[in-house]
Amino acid sequence: MSFGKAVDLLRLAMSATTRRGVSLVEIEFEFACVRRTAQRMVVALEEAFPATERLVADDGRAHWRGYRHGPLPICYRQPRTNSPRCQPRSLNWNEQGLVRKPGNCVP
Repeated sequence: MSFGKAVDLLRLAMSATTRRGVSLVEIEFEFACVRRTAQRMVVALEEAFPATERLVADDGRAHWRGYRHGPLPICYRQPRTNSPRCQPRSLNWNEQGLVRKPGNCVP
């Protein structure tokens, strides 16, 4: 993922933390993209932030709402190598469960 796309994903995650969440139409407008790109961005949001929930509004449109309380839960992919340079710098990360375990994402 390029740096620009990562920044866009973080902007989308921040937009999704509102009470109502964010809809595809709002994503299209905010990022000046087409519907299919907005759908791909939502998939990336759900993969990167597993606490994202899908809601259906009264008008029938889907909205995605992110985690709003406490630290933002993310999926952190640990490097495959056992090199000392690739290990977490702080033992607190492992103790708090912030490093992704194989097969699950951190809460």
